[in-house]
Amino acid sequence: MKDKITTHPRFIRKLEKDLEFLYVNEDYDSFLVRFNEYESVTSNINLDLIEMFYHILINKKEYESMYQYAEKNFQTKEMTREEAEIHFNMILQSLFNLGMYEVLLEWSEIIVATGESSGITSSLIQFAKHCKEYAAKQIANGTKNDDISEASNEDIDIDKSLYSSNKALVITALEYLIDKKDDSYGQDVYSLLKKETAISVSSMMIIYLKEIEYDAVIEVNKFGETFKHHTSEFKPFETSAKISQTIKWIVEDGNIRLDNEERIEQAIEMFLNISILWYPLKVPFTPKELAKGFISYTKVLNNELSVQSFYGHVAEWILKIEDEIRN
Repeated sequence: MKDKITTHPRFIRKLEKDLEFLYVNEDYDSFLVRFNEYESVTSNINLDLIEMFYHILINKKEYESMYQYAEKNFQTKEMTREEAEIHFNMILQSLFNLGMYEVLLEWSEIIVATGESSGITSSLIQFAKHCKEYAAKQIANGTKNDDISEASNEDIDIDKSLYSSNKALVITALEYLIDKKDDSYGQDVYSLLKKETAISVSSMMIIYLKEIEYDAVIEVNKFGETFKHHTSEFKPFETSAKISQTIKWIVEDGNIRLDNEERIEQAIEMFLNISILWYPLKVPFTPKELAKGFISYTKVLNNELSVQSFYGHVAEWILKIEDEIRN
């Protein structure tokens, strides 16, 4: 009798309304418990609820759970194209955030290879192409770094580069240390950060210190904003800057507003560059708002949109950063 009650359409609709209520009221822990119950009594999961479920996992930064849930769905059930697109998207975003580049390359290649014949939307295919290129570069860089370590750092003199007056050399050294996750220079970089005036260099120093979880208080004053927090209190760069979600929106919206792959890549590059300069300050916009802003800015830089037409909070934020860089 109990099974008949729990699988009755009215009971399932009641569960769906409960889940919507919990989501709107941001009771995410209760939502996750209730969602598991909902899944156990029906195989016809509401797509809106699946998206809510994923949004909560993103909010909680549970990227591994995102990947496991999406992969499980592909292994255990048949699904509509719309449902497959949701899971594909979450697989790419979760692997991007987890830094699992070899697996990301495999999944993105699958989506790119089968996307058009499967009727998958062009925006998701474009996002998969970007993930494929990004993962391939990360894997290649890892291989290069392994070769460099075997050559005992003869090509990169970290000690000399970190203390160089040439900012490009300092950034190169920091990028190397970040890629290698080498925590042996934490004290050196922290000491240099206190007197560093170049925004690009100080931002990379902070990214490095966060990457190695160096135990210190980071104090920043730039772009009229202040930041003073312990390393453990602020987010890693990719999470703080909302990288994967914003890139997804740039690709999706860019296919409509730019209709040019080079322009889309330009918008992504500008977004990444400005996000690095802003870090570790909190980005005050949603990924969708950021994407629209950088797409518009790309059009301005390519004389496809007048400067007068580039306005709003995101535009003001971008121009504020650009102005300080020039000065």
